[in-house]
Amino acid sequence: MSRELSAEKEALQLELPEEPYEPETDAIEAQRIAGWMKSKDWPSLYAVTDLHLLGAAFSNFVHGHFDEEMVRGALEHPAPGAFDAMVIHGLRPHYSIEAELLVKVLSTYGERLLPPLMQSFHTQLAFFPEYEPFYAGKLKHEHATITRILVQAPLPVFADLFLAFFNLRESFSEVHLHHYKRLLDVVGKVQSSALVEPIIDLLRFEQHILGGDAAFVKKIFKAIGQLGTKADAALLASRFDVSAENRPDVAEAYEATLKKLEKKRS
Repeated sequence: MSRELSAEKEALQLELPEEPYEPETDAIEAQRIAGWMKSKDWPSLYAVTDLHLLGAAFSNFVHGHFDEEMVRGALEHPAPGAFDAMVIHGLRPHYSIEAELLVKVLSTYGERLLPPLMQSFHTQLAFFPEYEPFYAGKLKHEHATITRILVQAPLPVFADLFLAFFNLRESFSEVHLHHYKRLLDVVGKVQSSALVEPIIDLLRFEQHILGGDAAFVKKIFKAIGQLGTKADAALLASRFDVSAENRPDVAEAYEATLKKLEKKRS
């Protein structure tokens, strides 16, 4: 654009001068609180009771580098609701090494994690950036962190979180498949019969996988064999047509699962 035209547009106020960026006060305060987490200044941190600020600060904190003592110290904040606020907003670590550390630490909190993880699961599933509704219903970074926690600590108390993943019915993708495979590997330890039917329902997703996925199907059968009862054999048979199966290993895994279920009590 010529200098003359640019000057004319500015004179006509067709282009307003850009205002200098000024970070919001809350963002500045959250960054300051995150600094206390990193410096392990617990008295200053524990004096903060605003849950919104604590959540924002922990989100800022996990985006950088940290060690186990920092994470545990922050999560031990004594204010009611502080733990939940920080977990809900702190499931998006930036660096891979720190992500592993965060999962390791969070996994030790057991039942206490269930409410914030469940809230984050549904909030992030519904979330989409402005003008990008395509992202609604899609799995986000937070769901990957939750999956890693469940794999690390597949406890019976987390049955509802496994159920939340397995009950997803829309927008099946490669990301879903990746999470399902990891969860199926450990779901037997959850010991919840309520998971059997949703796991059987996962069989229908194979038709959406180009070329199929025998490993996925066999993981489903294995999980059903671990969690199911004799009564589940008929349900499995109604959802899987073994006569149409041309993969010997899959058919064999199916038959082995049926036999295992038949030996169990109803």
